[in-house]
Amino acid sequence: MKPHRAAHKNKSDPKSPDSPKANTKTTRRVVQIRRRTAILVGFLVVSLVLLIGQREYLSVFPNSRARGALRQRDLPGAQYWLRISERIAPGNAEKEFLLARVCRREGDFEGMRQHLRKSLQAGFPADTIQREEWLALAQSGKIQEAESYLGALTNEPRGDAPEICEAYVIGYLRNYRLQKAFELLAVWEADFPRDPQPFFWRGQIRQEQRAWSEAAREFQETLRRDPHHTQAALDLADALIELKRPEDALRFYDLAAAQADGGAPAQLGRAKSLKMLGRKDEARQTLEALVRQDPNHAAAAVELAQLESAAGRHARALELLEPLESREPKNLDLQYAYAVALRGTKQLDEAKKRFDAVTKIREERHRASDLVMQAAQQPDNADLRCEIGTIYLHYGDEKTGLVWLANALECDPRHRETHRVLADYYASHSEDDPRYQTLAQNHRRLSRE
Repeated sequence: MKPHRAAHKNKSDPKSPDSPKANTKTTRRVVQIRRRTAILVGFLVVSLVLLIGQREYLSVFPNSRARGALRQRDLPGAQYWLRISERIAPGNAEKEFLLARVCRREGDFEGMRQHLRKSLQAGFPADTIQREEWLALAQSGKIQEAESYLGALTNEPRGDAPEICEAYVIGYLRNYRLQKAFELLAVWEADFPRDPQPFFWRGQIRQEQRAWSEAAREFQETLRRDPHHTQAALDLADALIELKRPEDALRFYDLAAAQADGGAPAQLGRAKSLKMLGRKDEARQTLEALVRQDPNHAAAAVELAQLESAAGRHARALELLEPLESREPKNLDLQYAYAVALRGTKQLDEAKKRFDAVTKIREERHRASDLVMQAAQQPDNADLRCEIGTIYLHYGDEKTGLVWLANALECDPRHRETHRVLADYYASHSEDDPRYQTLAQNHRRLSRE
């Protein structure tokens, strides 16, 4: 019987896998693959070593994205990319500088200084850090000192012209130097006609002046350039509420609510609009949700208490307001709603006391508003600013009062009455912060010089 050919293939056949030639080719192929793999691994190792040694280069992309977010005034977006930059290249100089700018934008000047210090230690240019400190001076309201640097900043803006304009506009507003703010806003708009911010800040000024129609026009222009400008949508809706146009206001509150940062202010505004439109059940549902989410949300509690009192449920209104009224004695809306609820539950003596207090606060605030109009025409009048600050300190928002008192010292650093008012204020709050005792002593000394 002949042997089966397939079972006895000739080993000398070059096509046979057992042939010497086939073995040689396989060996060469394996050697080539190993050599290429070794070269590739070596290249990757060298690249990794170089990249680790030059980690600053790895942060270029996320830092660039953070800068873009800052130009769009998207602070959460900037913070997101800066967190990535920190993970890739911890402590890199530009990241620290950009974090300082985020802090400045948020008004956290102590945080800004810390990040600028780290940025300088990591090798960031000292002159760029100095410029950021000048912007902080302006934004914080120390405008007289900051004005001496405005020429150097604007003559060489280095791509930061809108940053410079915004910081100085905020500083002028903090000092109620409205004409200076308007002049700078005109320059800003002329140089950057597509930028929504000049219109937004003009709207803020008109809002402060209670010129609601003009404010609404400015906020509309802001939204025409940036339809996603949440704060402009909220402020426009607020202006429309003041103009008794709740249906139009509701549309812009809805627009703000659709944005990620709309949140509770948009929902509160929606409830106000719904109340004015007579859709009280919808308004109540929205307000109940806000109060459940945050029982300390004073504005939502007041709106809901007003609905309850109007429906004759005064006990429910008291229940909403009692946890808040002692914490916010200068909140006119809250105190008035509380007085109404007290009267509704027959607590007449206490209600009268509250109504009288509200009347006094309202009178003083009207007086402050008149003085503010005078201050706009007298930018260097320290006496006027001290009087406004004192009124706000006792009858309004303490932060606003402190800003006006700081403005008085901007006009006259030796203004004795301002130092006396501040000494009394910090002495009365020394239990809140040990540093206040030192501040009180310093102002007391300056009030006598």
